[in-house]
Order: sequence, then C-alpha cells, then structure tokens
Amino acid sequence: MLTFHRWIKTWQKLIDTYLGATEFYKEQFIEAGFPAEKIIVKPNFIQFVPLPRSPEQKGKYVLFIGRLDPEKGIRTLLNAWQNLNIPLIIRGDGQLEQESQDFIQKHQMNLVSIVKRLSETNLTQLIKNARFLIWPSEGYYESFVMVAIECFAQGVPVIGPNIGVMAEIVKDGETGVLFNPENPADLATKVERLWNHPEESARMGSIGRLEFENKYTSERNYKMLMDVYSSAIANKTK
Repeated sequence: MLTFHRWIKTWQKLIDTYLGATEFYKEQFIEAGFPAEKIIVKPNFIQFVPLPRSPEQKGKYVLFIGRLDPEKGIRTLLNAWQNLNIPLIIRGDGQLEQESQDFIQKHQMNLVSIVKRLSETNLTQLIKNARFLIWPSEGYYESFVMVAIECFAQGVPVIGPNIGVMAEIVKDGETGVLFNPENPADLATKVERLWNHPEESARMGSIGRLEFENKYTSERNYKMLMDVYSSAIANKTK
C-alpha cells in the first residue's frame, strides 16, 4: 500500500495540510519525503487548566511520572539518585517495577518512594507539591508527553534529556534544565543544582506557566486549528 501511494504521489498531491505536534517531528516527515510547505506545527493541549501554584510554594520533592520501562529512563534516574539526599516520588508501574523496588531497597534509598496510579485530583496535587519533574526518557523518538505540559500549567519546571522532542519542549535555563541522555552523573549534577536553588526553580516554573498559556491551552489550540482549516480551504478554492 505504501509503495503504491508513494508511486502515485498521494502524500504530495492529494493532501492539503499535515499537522505535526512538534518541529522535531515535522523535520522527520520532511526527511521522509513529505512536502515541507504542507506541514503545520500545532502542539497538543490540555483541557483542564489548573491554577498555578504561588511563587512562594517551592515544592517538597522531585517527581517522576511515567511507565517503569527501560525506554523511559527509570534506570538512569535511580542510578543518578544513589548519591543524592533529595526526596523523590516515582508515580508509575511497568515491567521494571520490581527491579526498581529491589534497587531502592538494596541501596537503602530511604528518600525514594514508588506510588501507584492516582485519581486526576490527587495527581494534580502531587504535581503541585513537586519542586520539579524529571523526564529522563531515553527514546530519541519519544512522543509528545503531556505530563510535561501539565507541570508547566502548574508552574513546575522540568528536567529532561537533550534529545528529540524533549529538547524542544523543555527550554534549557527557561522552563527547565536539559541533561546529557543516559548519563546518571550529569542528571545528578543538574538535579542537585536545581534543588539547591529553589528561587531559580520557581523562576523557571513561572516561565513554564507563561509557555503553557501561550501554546498549550484549548483556547489557543482552537484558534490555531481554525487558522489551519481556513488556510486549507482558501488554498483549495484557489
């Protein structure tokens, strides 16, 4: 099927507009032969908009939310934490859950805890009370992870790896901090530095909230989508 449609140039001739969630994926599609002029970047969004926390609320712990699977970077995260005396809450489950529990117990990481899935209300509260989120994914083609946007919405910055979509969503020094992927030592350094400078973390969280308001609300995305439709219709009429 794909060979046939490439041959008759379906993707080039019969599609008016493509939507991509990030510039990173737009570039991937261009490399695959899709027409660059037809690809519009429109990010994902969240409908429920929580109130941001107050600037005085510094956060009580570091937070990880996600599947406990190899590609999500849980091993990198736990290895980074061996020499850190900083509270960490891991919310998630997956194939490495027991391995993670055993690692925490073996290394006597008393400030690290794993919690199961939570209700939306409790998850919102968990994010609000975090100083920052860690997004240690090791997948170069990681998709658009909504939890980072949910953190921005609440004024919580994000530490993520300097690859792929993560390096686009997290603006280093503005909405969070980037670390060298699959590098526990570099991650530990960045975590300790940001944890010990709560005012800097709060500043990044405030910028993250502005980023959310400018790009990731349903109202903003509705306008972007209507503009895309209007443009496609106008071009078709021509």
